[in-house]
Amino acid sequence: MINGIGSVTFLGGSTPDPRVEAAMEAANGSFVPMDDLQKKVGVAIGDMIDNVNGAGAYPTRALVTSGCAGAMTLASAAAMAGTDPAKIIQLPDTAGMPCEVLIQSNQRYHYDRAWEFAGAKLVEYEPTVEALQAAINHRTVACVSRPPKFFPGSLPISTIAEIAHAKGVYLMVDAAGETFPLEDLTRYIKDGADVQCVATKYIGASQSTGIALGSEEFIHKMFLQTFVGFETANDGHDTGWATPKDFGAGKSGVSEQSCGSGQN
Repeated sequence: MINGIGSVTFLGGSTPDPRVEAAMEAANGSFVPMDDLQKKVGVAIGDMIDNVNGAGAYPTRALVTSGCAGAMTLASAAAMAGTDPAKIIQLPDTAGMPCEVLIQSNQRYHYDRAWEFAGAKLVEYEPTVEALQAAINHRTVACVSRPPKFFPGSLPISTIAEIAHAKGVYLMVDAAGETFPLEDLTRYIKDGADVQCVATKYIGASQSTGIALGSEEFIHKMFLQTFVGFETANDGHDTGWATPKDFGAGKSGVSEQSCGSGQN
């Protein structure tokens, strides 16, 4: 087949850059502690991006994920569970914890379900400042958005960020294909988003890879939701991490109430 479209999933993403293939081949010859690898790679990627774009309010940090959809799922899990080991192991069961994620009614699209895979519930609001302010309540953990340029009439990222943060909730952006110009890789972080999710097939990486870009605090919370974060009993931060055996049935410390029950 002659590809006349570009880096699309149904044609295999992209053909990896030879330097990427060489690095993958070299990595296959060694065993490495995956938690250390994830953290050091995250710092290295963040530093490279900041060297091009300049750091915003904080140095950019990255988490390599299984595609942009994987980044979105981990981000919503991080918004709900944070660093709480009981909540992390409980997901996708959200009984007793806030789990609503707000999305503009004009921005529904076929990939938005990735925000819900960890147990979150998408709640629509009309794309106005008043509607957003009214929609945030004790069940809300985050707002999500796509780049407004794709959905005319959407609220600007900076506006959503200001309102969300004033109410104590996160803003997460699905910026899957926003890789060129390179400034787009941190555009929405600089506009106030806590995390920007990107598909890296658009920059010469293998098909099912992505990166989440954001603050060290939020990226750390995302890391704790991963298999590697779950498997490593102590990742160097004082999070009170416990082992899976400490979280048997009925020991999570939360009541058996559904999301939206009113318990914060």
